[in-house]
Amino acid sequence: MPLVVVCGVPASGKSTLSRLLYAKLNDSGKSIAPIVSDDDCGLPRNEMYRNSAAEKQTRSLLKASIQRKLTNRTVVIADSLNYIKGFRYELFCVAREAGTQLVLVFCNTTAEESALRNEARQQRGEDAYEIEVLNGLHDRFEMPTQMNRWERPMFIANNTGKDQDNFGIELDEVIQSIFDEKRALRPNQATAKPEVANTDALQILDRAMNGVEKSLTEKLPYAEEGDQLVVPPARKRLILMRTPTVAEIRRHRRAYLKLANLHPPTGRTLEQVADEFVEHLNEQLRTR
Repeated sequence: MPLVVVCGVPASGKSTLSRLLYAKLNDSGKSIAPIVSDDDCGLPRNEMYRNSAAEKQTRSLLKASIQRKLTNRTVVIADSLNYIKGFRYELFCVAREAGTQLVLVFCNTTAEESALRNEARQQRGEDAYEIEVLNGLHDRFEMPTQMNRWERPMFIANNTGKDQDNFGIELDEVIQSIFDEKRALRPNQATAKPEVANTDALQILDRAMNGVEKSLTEKLPYAEEGDQLVVPPARKRLILMRTPTVAEIRRHRRAYLKLANLHPPTGRTLEQVADEFVEHLNEQLRTR
């Protein structure tokens, strides 16, 4: 059964909505795992998000907890900031690997309301963010959009007023989407039994990645954020949402090669395989 990813800035009502959704599913007799949240990490909020290294560790712990609990027979609710597009894509892949799907619920509130609620938590002596950490999380939050296939279906819960229990959405509609059999995942490259890539396919992949890496090694020293690089033999362009180092590109290449050994590229020609590698790099460069 699906993975329900709840995302939003701090104090946007994510935990409240997650508990309401959990109770409604539980009361209906559905199989649902305990909510996965930042509380599972056992650290204060500021410690979990104080810098990029801490954030990476937090995301890793959350993802591991979701992977342990998620099956195609059990609903899992992921109650966290889930503020980076790349991480939401990783969770989409986790759902596919489990033979199920992802439903996204975006808790929307204003930065001002978020700050006021966080301050109220501090005054009550509850775990709250320091203002610098809070502002940083607001700045780094990447708005979800249904234009991304991994963020569909998406429900928007507008929780902008003083009534923190009023989200402006019907939970029954969310639940209906969770159990919509028409959206049941069909076997595909991510969920089918892994196949070992044959030698010819790996040779084409190696040539494709070598060509793309060679092109990037020559062009990255002169590239700037926002550039769209032509990287033969690929026909797709590499879009620099940020400027990576050559070392990072090589790291992504090694990770992609491991993935390709389990799930070979669908392309057959050198150009098609190179395009798939460039698409993978574009996905990685969208994350921070």
